[in-house]
Amino acid sequence: MGVILAAALSANLAAAGVDANSVALGELINPESAQTAAGALDTAVQDALAGAISSVFVAALVASVLVLGVTALAPRERLARRRPEAPQTAPETPGGD
Repeated sequence: MGVILAAALSANLAAAGVDANSVALGELINPESAQTAAGALDTAVQDALAGAISSVFVAALVASVLVLGVTALAPRERLARRRPEAPQTAPETPGGD
């Protein structure tokens, strides 16, 4: 998910015409530092972060739907019943041969 966030944020910042190296991550996350920064964050940068976070949630949604599908296709019977039975060995006779 971090890779998706980083890739989407980089792409969104590039699309907004902002150099990714010119924006500190702390300024993006902490609203107090964004307000006190010399140049308050541009709305384009905030939109870039919002779009990147949205991409992460979409990826999580897709993953959860896939997992739900795999679960729905799983066999209905208990998995313990599907284990092969241990081979039965003949009981040993006392006194042996």
